This record gives sequence, structure tokens and C-alpha cells, in this order.
Amino acid sequence: MITKTKAGKYKVRFRVNPSLFLYFKRREINKSLDTEVYAVANAKADIIRSKYIELLKVSRILEEKQIQELVNKFIIDTLEQDLIDRARTGQGTVFTTVDKDDVYRATPALASADMCDSLKSDYLEDLSNNNYNRISSTVDSLLEDNSMSIDKNSDNYSLLNYYMMLAQIQILDEASKRGRGHPPTQPNEIISKIFGNTSVPSLNQKGTDCNTDTSVIKLANVSDSLTKYIKYYTQEATSKETSTSQIAEVTRFLNNIFIPIVGADTSMSMITLEEIIDFKDTLSQFPPRKVKPYNTYSTLEIANLIYNNEIGTDVKRIVKSTVNKYLSYTKAFFEYCKNTGLIEVNPMALIGTSRGGANALEERHPLDKTEIAKLLEITKETPIINNAVKVLYTSGMRLSELYKFKVNKVNDVIVYDLTDREIKLKNKPSYRIIPIHRSIDMELLKQLPSQPILSRAINGIIREQISEDSRKVLYSLRHSFASHLKNNKVEPTVISELMGHSHQTMTLQRYASSYDVEILKEGIETLDEAYL
Repeated sequence: MITKTKAGKYKVRFRVNPSLFLYFKRREINKSLDTEVYAVANAKADIIRSKYIELLKVSRILEEKQIQELVNKFIIDTLEQDLIDRARTGQGTVFTTVDKDDVYRATPALASADMCDSLKSDYLEDLSNNNYNRISSTVDSLLEDNSMSIDKNSDNYSLLNYYMMLAQIQILDEASKRGRGHPPTQPNEIISKIFGNTSVPSLNQKGTDCNTDTSVIKLANVSDSLTKYIKYYTQEATSKETSTSQIAEVTRFLNNIFIPIVGADTSMSMITLEEIIDFKDTLSQFPPRKVKPYNTYSTLEIANLIYNNEIGTDVKRIVKSTVNKYLSYTKAFFEYCKNTGLIEVNPMALIGTSRGGANALEERHPLDKTEIAKLLEITKETPIINNAVKVLYTSGMRLSELYKFKVNKVNDVIVYDLTDREIKLKNKPSYRIIPIHRSIDMELLKQLPSQPILSRAINGIIREQISEDSRKVLYSLRHSFASHLKNNKVEPTVISELMGHSHQTMTLQRYASSYDVEILKEGIETLDEAYL
């Protein structure tokens, strides 16, 4: 732990593992950190603890003589000298190269490399939150050494801290690579990693005021970054046969909701994890688009009402699945910015959604066979609803697709036909045919109630009489379809085609089925008819 001495300086103290008592000839490490700044003390303590833990790990596979040599080196390098000062002059095990022919001699270097990786991770986390405590004292010393003055509340000061953090991260990355035997990286390459393709910002001459320095580069803002991403996304989505409506929805969200809330001129690298969490909370408070009077308000006006708690608790909010969908769009944008060097760290990487991946099924839990049997038993008194439940369970269709298919016959197999290009479906693979299960009443299919009525009826029964699990809803029937076919040993690619998902053997798929309809029919008919 880190404690403060009577002199006002910090020290680190922790117990030595009993297996190392003999080698350390002491029972605890008690080391002055020679600083009154907690952030600096914490950084130094991290180095000491990390090196000790690595020593402890490797000691279990070494001989006594080797352990003693490592402990002696640890005491000299880490406890009897200031590792930070040694690193500045290129000394210490941080910069030890690996002798690939001697595992023992490589051990300190590899331990140092792991330690550097650990510290780099800490710096990256701080950077994602715009927390510059680890570096601010170095920045202040740099300014003082160069006789420069700067307003600590200015953007230039924040920018200088930002680049110093990036530089420190690159130093740790370079030290880690050298500890693993990699050749030194060329300085120009390191500079490029820090500043990208822009010119390196220059410092003013000594004795000048740099508050109005125009040589400092401007970071990529949200608007410019989003323009690049949308162009990239549109090209990628089109090549993957994503529907135009889906592309339009993603673009509309980013332009009409994300930008107004975050700010078009906001620097991408200055968006913190805390701000992302605020953005997520704000999204969850948005009323649906058609709710009056908010349907006439701009996104920014609604956001301001949310910030000021001026939207009543009785006002309906957008559902969780919509929030998660929007967050997945946002996450993809930040991943693009990270991969293309527009940002060094991705704060969205720490934000989870129940979607977590490629499809909405992960948001819901399937109804098991007992629950489906109970649902069908309860709905027997309303044959139209009962038949609709059977259709959804035995076809895997989305509720919206239930109102878009045509009944057709392919090779004497009666199917739900969703291949008409005039109808709007989620994506290209959604245009498909699905054999109709033998339990379905074809006449009742013509008498379906409206989509909202059917949705409320089935969800109400599930919620009130089937399961209290909020993850079990009407959409769970689609999940049940997939799960039960899988349990019945139906080929995964057949299940994917029936559900309208893409898979590896369907990259060249068009609207025609990749499998013979008879094979699809066999898969459908594996569903247990004991309760259908």
C-alpha cells in the first residue's frame, strides 16, 4: 500500500512472500517514493509492485542461485535507485534486450516488458478519461524549463498534456518491444504514431507566451470524422448487401442524433468515457419519435429538456432494444476511428450493450418447449392467436415479416415466400422462402389481427402467465426456433438460411434459396408436433 511519511512524502510498503524471505533477508518491502504528488507516487509504486510480482512468478521455476541473482538485481535496480531516473538515461532492465540463447538472462527483460504493458494499459485508461494526472507534472516542468507560460485552463494546455500522454504510451510500447527482442523503431515512425499524418506541433521560443500559438495542430473533430466514416460504412454495407433502409437508418442516427448531442466541433480524442456514459443515459431518456409534442422538437432541444429534468416521468421512452441498437451504431463509428488512427483509445470499448454482436437474438432468451406448450394451450380459445404463435415458432420469422409474405408453392412444397424485392426487409439474406409446417391452419393465416394487437396479446400472455423473465417475449419465439432446430441436429447453415442470416457458404447468395426447398422442409418438420 502507499502511505505518507511525516515529512510529507509517499512510500510504498508490502509484505514479501514467505518463499522469498531467505533471498530478500527481510519480510517486507518498504521503499520511499521521494515525491509529495500522489499520482507520481502511484506510478512509481506500480513499477515496483509489477517487477516484484514478475520476480515472484519466475522464481517458482528457477534454481536457488538464479533466484538470488534476480532478487539482488531487483534490490539494486528497483529499491536502491530511482527507476524513473534510470529509465530517462536509458538504464535499467526496462531497456534490457533479450538474449534469445539464454532463457535465464532473458527473464528480467521479459518481466520488464510485461511491466511496461501493464503501465501502458493504465495510461490508456487514463487517456480515455482525459485524466492527465500521471503526466501533468512532467508537462509543467517542460514548460518551466523552456521559460514558457500557458493558461492551464486553455485548450492548448490540454492538447499538450494529451500529446505527452501519447508520447509516454509510445515509450512504454517501445520498451516492451525491446524487452522482447524486437529491433528499435525508427524515430519518424514513433512520431507518426503520435501525430498521425499531420505536421508536428512546434513550441514557441523561450520566454514567449504560447496561449495564442497557432502552430499547435487541430485534432479531428466529430463532424469530419463522421463524414469519413459514413462514406466508408456505406461502401462496406453495400458490398455486404445490407438494405438501403438499414444504411439510411444508421446514417440518420449519426447525423441527426449523435452529432447534435456530442457536438459537431468536438475533438474525437477529447470524448471521454464519462461523456459516453452521459450520452448513453441521454439516449435512454429520449421519447419515441412520434410522441407529441416532442415530435416537433429538435434533438438538441430534447437533450436540453432531459438535462434539465423537464420531461415528465409519465412520458414514454424509447425501448431498451432501440437504445442498444443506437449504441451499436456508435460503437462501430468509434472502432473505425480507432482503427484509422483518428483516436488513440476507444472509450466505447468499455460500454456494453445486451446486443453485444451481430444479431438481436442475443437480447432475448428462448421459450423452452414446456413454455411453448403452455402458451399454445392458453391461446387455444383464440384460434387466430394460437395459429400465429405456431407460425412464428415454426418459421423463425420476425413479426414484421408475418405481414409481408405470400403463400407460394416450390417443387410441391408450400412456403412462405419473402422473395419479392418490392417489400422492405432487414437485409439481403432476409429475402428467402420458408417451408410451412404441417400444423399451420392456412385459412386462419388470412385473418391475422394488426401487428400491434398481435404483439400486445402474445407479450401480455407471456409476461402474465408464462414467465417473469423480462428477456422472454414474443421475439423469443424466433430464438426458440433457432435453438430447437439446433438441438434437433439441423445443420447451422440451414438454420441461418431459414432465419435470413448470412453464413459462409452464402456469400454469393441471391434471392433464390441456396438449399433445395426439400432440405429446408426437413429442417422445419423436425420441430416436435406433440404440442403443435
